[in-house]
Amino acid sequence: MKKLALGVGIVALAIFSFLYIQLYRVQNSIDKQLAQQNIAVQSVNLSLFPPALSLKNIKTTQFSVQELETKLNFLPLFYVNAKLHSLNLQQITLNQNAQNSANISMDLAPFSLNQLLSQKVMLNGESHIRIEFDKPIYENKTFNFTFNKANLDFSNPKSALIQFVDASLNNQPLGYIETHADFTSPRQQMVTYIKPQCDNDCLAVLKYQQIDNQSAVNFSGKYFPVKRLLTLLNMPEILSGHADFNIDFTFLHSQLIQGKLNILAQNGEILGVNLLDMVSQYFPINYNSDLLQNKELNTRFEQFHLQLFLQQNQLIAEKIELKTPALLGQGKGVIDLNRMECNVDINLHSTDQRYQNLTLPINFFGNCSSPQYKINFTKKFRHQLIDAIKEKLR
Repeated sequence: MKKLALGVGIVALAIFSFLYIQLYRVQNSIDKQLAQQNIAVQSVNLSLFPPALSLKNIKTTQFSVQELETKLNFLPLFYVNAKLHSLNLQQITLNQNAQNSANISMDLAPFSLNQLLSQKVMLNGESHIRIEFDKPIYENKTFNFTFNKANLDFSNPKSALIQFVDASLNNQPLGYIETHADFTSPRQQMVTYIKPQCDNDCLAVLKYQQIDNQSAVNFSGKYFPVKRLLTLLNMPEILSGHADFNIDFTFLHSQLIQGKLNILAQNGEILGVNLLDMVSQYFPINYNSDLLQNKELNTRFEQFHLQLFLQQNQLIAEKIELKTPALLGQGKGVIDLNRMECNVDINLHSTDQRYQNLTLPINFFGNCSSPQYKINFTKKFRHQLIDAIKEKLR
């Protein structure tokens, strides 16, 4: 029995010694790759139980990370081929003067540890990335990104290529995403193409440029699904349809300081609000059954035009134009981005020429996803209504 116990102990000691030698080789490989990539790291730690890798205070010319932690698969360590399946980045910033940072956690399709710091990384299989900003632009500061395939190619020193297949953001499918980035020059630039599956040809283009501590983003698209656009902007889904849009954001020290949005949505619906049902209670107009058949649901529109600008934590809607088969609307309003509350005034008119002088003023307020409303019965509206009724009775 003593010989058996001694034999088992010797075998166990040999296995542990072998594993620690493998860990030492893996760590040497990591140190060499860090040196080759000119990446400064304060410390690199590998542990066996559980198998994990930790890097602290990572600094490159493009970004910095306070701590990187990853979990490794156990068996591949026997072959000096450690496999990653999760990755956590704490306090990642794009430059040393940035005042906003993010924590990123990833559940990835397993890939080799050697690929982590290599110039080419390919991922095959479903992967999840969760990004949480320290100082969010909107109330919801968390973004959930998933994809089935990815290719990260940094072999060209002046232009990185990043591709995602079957991508999705916050449960909204985005399809194929391709990014070309150059972070080597003083004028850092990035262009991203987003190509979702659409009934017609649709495309969105995101352009990013940074000079010193200031950066600018232009986001534009043609016939892009409105729900997916609102998801990308981290705003509530209040519209459907397709949109042509042009959006400009300016950042200083990674904080948003200026923004302009121009969105023209077409052939969609205002979700959760039926303007026709509201109007039919006050306008002396007989609407046909086709227009009223879904009166408890949404408002179908032909065009919905929004012009907005950012003012601190508010989006100011300086121009709202609505066109439906039965109604025309103009208005303006304010969206509180911290609380996602809206205060919007819209003046509605009938497309019927007989009642074009009758204007119904409606105020929408409260939660943007399910707003309340009230009719502003002004003296002017009462006189218009009396005149319209008299005209109808003639």
